[in-house]
Amino acid sequence: VRCIDATANALPFEDASFDAVLVGQAFHWFADEASLVEIGRVLRPGGRLALLWNLEDDGVPWVRDVRAAYEAHDTGPRGDVPQYRKGKWVDAFDAPLCRAAFPDGVDRSFFDHAMPTTRPEIWERALSKSYVATLSEAERGQLVGEIEAIVARHEAAGGLAFDEAGLAALPVRSEVAVAVRGD
Repeated sequence: VRCIDATANALPFEDASFDAVLVGQAFHWFADEASLVEIGRVLRPGGRLALLWNLEDDGVPWVRDVRAAYEAHDTGPRGDVPQYRKGKWVDAFDAPLCRAAFPDGVDRSFFDHAMPTTRPEIWERALSKSYVATLSEAERGQLVGEIEAIVARHEAAGGLAFDEAGLAALPVRSEVAVAVRGD
């Protein structure tokens, strides 16, 4: 696989070069008209833009509490950080030039599943969030403690169970959003 250094709004490829463009866990960072027009330019007519995300399912109480602990850090003095879960990325498809490139907009499908996780992976996952990574070491340490307390509270109440190998099921909702390049 050859890697090319480029940005989504200035792709170094000929027009209609690709049948598909895949973006995983990242489109919300560059969800704008310029990027969609450029992606549309490099796709052949009928080509697909596929956008993928995985997000912890906050329909489960312990996950909701853990997410609330870390999501509290994505606003305030650091500003409003682009996040998939906020859904603003969808608005990019409504821009006039995007409608020309992707006339049918974007088709969204959701898939629920679970992945095995350990106690440390729960807070490590939180630390991987962009807005959490910018916190001071002390703030990150405080967040880890808060998440550990949430996990312990839900485990004690029976709402979260770890097996003998130290694994629990982390419910995840995955989204696959597909836009088709017009003719």
